[in-house]
Amino acid sequence: MVTKEEVNHLLELARLEISEEEKEKLILDVDNILDYINKLSEVNVDNISETIGGSLNTSIWREDELKEVDFKRDVLMEDIPSRNGNLVVVPNVFENNN
Repeated sequence: MVTKEEVNHLLELARLEISEEEKEKLILDVDNILDYINKLSEVNVDNISETIGGSLNTSIWREDELKEVDFKRDVLMEDIPSRNGNLVVVPNVFENNN
C-alpha cells in the first residue's frame, strides 16, 4: 500500500498541490494500479514470443519522389499578411540580446 508520506513526497517532487480528499483518492488509485500490475506478473507467458514495441509490424520505407507543383508565387503571396517583397515576415522567435 502506498503511504500518505510517499504521496506527499511525490507531490513535492512534482511541485503539485492537491487537497487531502484528492490525496486519499490518489492513494486508492495508485494502490489499484499496483494491484493490477501484480496480477499481470502472475500471467504465464512461457509460450509467448517476445516483441519489441508491442507490434510485429515493420516500417515500410519508400523512396522520396520529386513532384512538380503548379502554383503561382504572386497568387500565394497575396494572402500573406506581412511581407517584404517576396519574403514572408514573421514575428521574432528569439530575444534580441544586443
